[in-house]
Amino acid sequence: SDITGPTRRVHFKIARNLDGPTLHPVEPGSVYIKMWQQLMLLPIIWEIWSFPFRLAFGNIETDVNMWGLPVDGVADCMFLCDIAVGFMTIIPASTFPNQPE
Repeated sequence: SDITGPTRRVHFKIARNLDGPTLHPVEPGSVYIKMWQQLMLLPIIWEIWSFPFRLAFGNIETDVNMWGLPVDGVADCMFLCDIAVGFMTIIPASTFPNQPE
């Protein structure tokens, strides 16, 4: 199959809710997404750095652990927000070249 087939336009119809705020899809190449991806490096680096310490120094038998640090809660919230941002990001139709006509 040919990946460089004809290009297609994708039209989105966003439902307008007059009673509350509306959520608009975000383009994957926008400045906001790039800034968000750079911000997401912080919790990723924290998890990579802190995991060996938790594994080595957390003691399950005495119930002394390092799992309850406030930074872990912030990192987990950022990961949950990243899921929401991922749902709001548009996937271009060109990423799926074998769509039926």
